[in-house]
Amino acid sequence: ALPERCGMVLVHDAARPLVSQALITRVVEAVQRHGSAVPGLPVSDTLKRVGPDGKVESTVSREGLWAVQTPQGAVRSLLATAYERLGPAVAACTDEAAVLEAAGFAVWVVPGEEANIKVTVPADLERAARELAPERRRAVRTGFGFDVHAFAEDRPLWLGGVLVPHSRGLAGHSDADVVLHALCDALLGAAALGDIGALFPDTDPAHKNRSSREFVREVRERLASAGWSVANVDVALAAEAPRVGPHRAQMAAAIAQDLGITTEQVSIKATTTERMGFVGRGEGIACWAVATLQQA
Repeated sequence: ALPERCGMVLVHDAARPLVSQALITRVVEAVQRHGSAVPGLPVSDTLKRVGPDGKVESTVSREGLWAVQTPQGAVRSLLATAYERLGPAVAACTDEAAVLEAAGFAVWVVPGEEANIKVTVPADLERAARELAPERRRAVRTGFGFDVHAFAEDRPLWLGGVLVPHSRGLAGHSDADVVLHALCDALLGAAALGDIGALFPDTDPAHKNRSSREFVREVRERLASAGWSVANVDVALAAEAPRVGPHRAQMAAAIAQDLGITTEQVSIKATTTERMGFVGRGEGIACWAVATLQQA
């Protein structure tokens, strides 16, 4: 039994020895937001339903299907209520997420990691041993991103996922958040996964006025699926106005939340160009971003 002062429970499968600190952080933060969370990866393989004789009966749509992992987290009181509500029926549940679902509670999924394997067959044990060998060094990559947007009348100004009060916003197909656009390119570049223009083209009506925070979250999912976690992001913003300082902490919090990291892993700086160039003339805002990824 857990003490009453324990407010959150994470249940981890001992057969998954390669869980990363970044994944644990994502689960904890999601539990804080939603009450429960499980890590998972979208199913990419084609699924077949096979009869007892080995004959394929049908192809199962993988739309919306995720393969879940551990650690699985929940607010302690929520999980305790679920177990009490189910009673002996708990025996039919295969994990804590199933217990919560069966008890009528919502469960949220956060991006898992390809490296977070479950040791099931001898080959898995060999892979885990290689991953955990002292001489193995996890790959680290760095990406660079740059973006610029001109000011436009009758537009809201979004910077770093925060609505900043100003007389003008930035021109663009989406919400034109120059900070998040530069950040997305830095993240994608580090993992060699393309760029924001290819993933979210301004020719697609679906992205019209779309929040760039959705772009960041989708990029994060792509990184997780490719086996990468975010170690640090560093942003430098150039603008004569507005002042960024009062909004810096809120921007860092929004970015950290969307990337599943802590605010200590997000750096945001702002400067002017001493009234030189298009930025100095107040025609727009420019942003540079650097992202460091590590193999999950």
